[in-house]
Formats: sequence, C-alpha cells, structure tokens
Amino acid sequence: MELLYIQVAPPSFPLPVEYTPTTFIVIADKEVVVDWRFRLSRWLIESGCLLMLAWGVECSRWDDAVDEAHIMFWGGESPDEQFVLTTWHDNEPLDKVMHFAKYGLRHAHTPSTRTVLLHICDVADEDGLLARYANA
Repeated sequence: MELLYIQVAPPSFPLPVEYTPTTFIVIADKEVVVDWRFRLSRWLIESGCLLMLAWGVECSRWDDAVDEAHIMFWGGESPDEQFVLTTWHDNEPLDKVMHFAKYGLRHAHTPSTRTVLLHICDVADEDGLLARYANA
C-alpha cells in the first residue's frame, strides 16, 4: 500500500496525481471558501477517491462536498466499483481517525491501493503526520 502526504495551502491547488483507488484522510487545519473546497473535492474524485475521511475544521462540509463532487462527476450514475464512502469526524482524535482508515474500513468492491494524508494548512507537518499514521 502506497502512503503519500500532500500539503495544500488555499488558494493553491495540488498537482494532478495518477488515478488510483485511494483512501483520502482530509486533515483540515484551516477554514476554506466553498468554491475551493468543491474544486478540491472534485480533484479527489478525479484522483481515484473511494474512501474519504474528513477531520478538523468544517469536516462535515468536506463530507458533503466530496459527496456532491462524486454525484456531479458521474451524473448520479456511478458504477458500483466507483462508489465513494465518506465520513466526517469532528469530535474524535486524529489518531483514532487514522486507525479507523487503516483497520476499520475497507471498500467493498475495489480496495484502495493508496492512502493520502491530505493536509489543508499553511505549514506542512509531513514527518509528524506520517509518524502518527504509522503508529495509529
């Protein structure tokens, strides 16, 4: 399983990544505007998102935005193997969310082959978050 850390500071945008069945853990450390959240949610779907766990600032809005991007991308008729499961975790520790992503959830049709820690913040913490994920 490939593990990646991607930091993005709005209004910038991450580079495209190869489409691969992916679990995204969205770690939102800052508030963002609605349009940017939707554009990034569309990027998640286009990158192969099958499972998205949102944690942090306005995490329930991330859950809604990814659901909406998925519906718009597929016109409401996605193939079963492209079903996207989204969750949000506003009252849980990040370590618990990471553990849940690693061991508690598995996509029913196409297992993820990549996990991305998508950190929405001004200051990156790649080493710290990768270590937390490893220990979750």
